[in-house]
Amino acid sequence: MKILKISILFCLISLFGYSQTDTSYLNIISWNIQNFGRSKSQNDTTMNYICNKIKNYDIIAIQEVSTSEFGAQAVAKLDDLLDRTGTPWDYVVSDPTTGDGSERYAYLYKKNRVKLKESGLEKSIQDKINREPFRAVFIFKNNEYYLFSEHLVPTDKNPALEAVHLATLKNTYKDKRIIIMGDLNLSQSDPGFNELKKWSKPTLIGKKTSLKMKEDNGVKLNMEYDNFFISSLLVLSKSDVILFFNDFKDLKSARKISDHCPIYCIIK
Repeated sequence: MKILKISILFCLISLFGYSQTDTSYLNIISWNIQNFGRSKSQNDTTMNYICNKIKNYDIIAIQEVSTSEFGAQAVAKLDDLLDRTGTPWDYVVSDPTTGDGSERYAYLYKKNRVKLKESGLEKSIQDKINREPFRAVFIFKNNEYYLFSEHLVPTDKNPALEAVHLATLKNTYKDKRIIIMGDLNLSQSDPGFNELKKWSKPTLIGKKTSLKMKEDNGVKLNMEYDNFFISSLLVLSKSDVILFFNDFKDLKSARKISDHCPIYCIIK
């Protein structure tokens, strides 16, 4: 019987390419947690929900953290809740971005899975993108991964004009394992990503990630805004959208958490 169970396990791994017990995979989640600051941090139900939704991943990238002291406090509180799940976590919060619509970013990460080498707002394109990316270099299995969390300008400000500059990160960080992620306010099919696609690929194709204001004939998702772009040096195992709104009775209740779904990617 034991041999049979082991055989079934290996069959499942071969079919789906990933197992929660396989520590050779790096699990990353990205989430625009709308206006992450005082209002959310003071709601224990909200914070516990977010914690439980992200606790099984190795690295969490958060966009739209408030620039006030309450933004950093919300991240610290989330880190404390994650620590209480039995795994040691740590976090880093960015300075406010330098252009219009300033916000902070944050990374939370499992200390027993990855090591943070360095972090900071990306200066090489800060004059070209209002909310310049938050770079973090993590070490996993003796390899360095360059993560860039990004929130491009809203659609009415033409995010494609900013998207083109993301491609230059390869020139700044040659031969590095690069992952660009976040709320890009733009579909991966937009020509603004053409240059970026020459050396990286989006992990989500045709996947809507933002929530409608109201359900429309059973349709709850709106636009393909959130994504990962991973460099050709990386091998993708799986990537998808987490439909968190299904945990709530309606979209109005779900939108109290965020107007975006979290997305994840699993890297071999």
